[in-house]
Amino acid sequence: VMARGKYSSKDALVQVSRLPMLYAFLAGLLLNELGYKFPDEFRSFGSDMKGAYVVLGMMVIGLGLSTVRSFDLNTKFISVLLSAKFIAAPIMILLLIYADQSYFHLFSEQTHLAMLLLAFVPPAANTVVFASIHECHPEETATAILIGTIIGMFYMPAMLSILF
Repeated sequence: VMARGKYSSKDALVQVSRLPMLYAFLAGLLLNELGYKFPDEFRSFGSDMKGAYVVLGMMVIGLGLSTVRSFDLNTKFISVLLSAKFIAAPIMILLLIYADQSYFHLFSEQTHLAMLLLAFVPPAANTVVFASIHECHPEETATAILIGTIIGMFYMPAMLSILF
């Protein structure tokens, strides 16, 4: 969506196809399908990396907020971004889970629970990076991420208590 704001549809798809996370995701799917198990040494590395990622994410949000000249909230932009994350995404995931449980039976119950959990988390910090790369309101995005994180502190426990 961000790439589409700056590029044509074809160029936006090319930009998205260049994202390293797409290739990491596809490699992960392939390795999982092939039954590859990572050595135990990588498990501790992954655990350490999660902690570093949190710090880096907060730094990215801080850098995005540091460029805000005045704290004028673009309520339309923020409400669209946050409603997509806190309303549309959970509804889509719930519909996907319902369809899978009723018809497809592709995923386990554990996978359904993980999908639900991911549907309720606040917007990711790397959204600010994508907004900066595509010159798509990085300051407003950082502000929305900050507000979304604050909302998420209450939203996530509330939604999990309702569903579980």
